[in-house]
Amino acid sequence: MRENLSQYLDDDPDEEFRGWVRRKMGWKEAFQTGFVLGVVGFVFTFILHLYYIALNPDLIVRGFKVAFASSIFLTFFGCISFKVVGKKVWEGHQGLDPLDFLKKILFPIEEKAAKLLWSPVRTWKLNTHIRSEGIGTTVDLHDLDVKTGKEVLEILIAVRKKIGRIRLVTGRGKHSSGEPKMRPAILEILRKKQLEHNWNLQIGQGSVTLRPRKNRISNGMMFFKFILFSIPLCLGGFYGFSAIGNGDEISQIVGLVSGIFLAAILASYNN
Repeated sequence: MRENLSQYLDDDPDEEFRGWVRRKMGWKEAFQTGFVLGVVGFVFTFILHLYYIALNPDLIVRGFKVAFASSIFLTFFGCISFKVVGKKVWEGHQGLDPLDFLKKILFPIEEKAAKLLWSPVRTWKLNTHIRSEGIGTTVDLHDLDVKTGKEVLEILIAVRKKIGRIRLVTGRGKHSSGEPKMRPAILEILRKKQLEHNWNLQIGQGSVTLRPRKNRISNGMMFFKFILFSIPLCLGGFYGFSAIGNGDEISQIVGLVSGIFLAAILASYNN
């Protein structure tokens, strides 16, 4: 098993540690992201306006116009901001298909699974138990014993930087005699290795997703993003809340503070 594993690990160390990298957005993607920000701004502004006017029907149209103008403003500047800042993506190894890679490296598991007592009825196979789903790969541990399931996990940990996001189907122990065995054993190992291997664990009822944690955003990039986002958000908040409050000074201050708060959230978010 270890000899089979080693041939896939003798790669260029620079490639092995590439992981999350920042990529520029195209204008279409930047606009779509900015549009989402604009929709959020519209909903946020309109709800605050409804609260401010105490649901006075005569003023609802005015609030809709202000919220719409705010969303257009945020969409435009959000598009420009996201185009400049870009996004982080999991690059892994260029040209490597995680599904094909896992089928190659887990081939010995299929051979072991064929020797299990229940294999004539339920057999673990590469083509049925490893599949692409959404933005990641799924490995189903059903039809394996606990020892072999741990071996699968050991392999996945060893090649984690090549496969990116992966979902392990552990089941809930319905086929176990007595207490569940596979799921507690897998979760115990993953919790011990979580910080060491920089993974986020998303635990479901019958599965656990291993998501590579993004590298911590630098203070310089955070400050740059804060300045970039705070200018349009503070302006939009100032004029939007000023219109809602009929030029009231407190409304303007609330708008500025809201813009700063939202800019801080966006700057700290490791997109």
